[in-house]
Amino acid sequence: MRMLVTALFLLCATTVWAGDFEDGHIAYQKGDYPAARFNFERAASNGNISAQFILNIMSSRATRSGRGHPEMTASITISRNKEELEAIDLYNKGMAYDKGQGVIQSYAEAFHLYQKSAAKGSPLAQFRLGEMLQNGDSVAINFVDAARNYLLAANQGHPRAQLNLGALHNSGLGVIQDFIAAHSYFKLAAAQGNASAQFNLGVFYNKGIGVARDDVKASRYYKLAGGQGLVQANQNLGVMYTNGEGVGQDYAEAVRLFKLAAAQGNSNAQHNLALMYAQGKGMEQSLVKAHMWWNLAAATGNKSALKNREIVAEKMTPFQLEQAQGMARECLADGFVGCD
Repeated sequence: MRMLVTALFLLCATTVWAGDFEDGHIAYQKGDYPAARFNFERAASNGNISAQFILNIMSSRATRSGRGHPEMTASITISRNKEELEAIDLYNKGMAYDKGQGVIQSYAEAFHLYQKSAAKGSPLAQFRLGEMLQNGDSVAINFVDAARNYLLAANQGHPRAQLNLGALHNSGLGVIQDFIAAHSYFKLAAAQGNASAQFNLGVFYNKGIGVARDDVKASRYYKLAGGQGLVQANQNLGVMYTNGEGVGQDYAEAVRLFKLAAAQGNSNAQHNLALMYAQGKGMEQSLVKAHMWWNLAAATGNKSALKNREIVAEKMTPFQLEQAQGMARECLADGFVGCD
């Protein structure tokens, strides 16, 4: 009799996600200015220079238009010298060309304006230059210059620059590979609420990368990132609850976390959830639901899910198999909403 693949998948990767600053920027782009100000003020109060720049922009525009914003409190004091105002203006013009807002979209022109803004000290422009150099937007990919610009912004407290600089140190692109430096930059970004940095710290502590292995710290950082909706963090935390690593063993909590991640299309979580159903851990055993989740995970190319789907099918009746496949079709059609 063929045996199921019972190893739980643990995801280890670096990603970019949103914290208070990024949430504010998203709200700003949508025109939800009260929400933007709320998130920017939270980030600014934690020392985020980028958020302070944006708040300055919003205040300056309100003053020029004659429409004051009473909710803009005086709690954030910003120095408005000539260099800073010029940097803000250049960054805004660059962003307009970058996004094609009111002008014909042009990465080349945006890059040129960002360079001028960055030279005047704008961490927003320095970060965006780093992104453009890393991604090859209108310029040749240059990880060395990308790292240099990220460093300038990171030193001013830009959380995503800190995150990306940590990722470059982790991979050894543009800088020497240095896990200790990567950990340091991730920690700076995590302290500002950046979910991806929190997740990456969880991986570092979970695997003992650049630091001594510490599952308690790993679980704490996964919880912080998962609480912000980062799917990978919930998947990894589910593994830790299953194995009792850094937390008390709790199959029900593991299942809850796997379900959260599986509903967002994470194939590893779908595989792990199927395994819990097959073994009856944290819920009533169900080969039908196990087959459903392995079927969904296998569709993304998950090899263990593909193998287990065939193994569990051998233990099912034709009716059960038809039922499981029907449930998988409905689940996929509904975008995983309401799947169990």
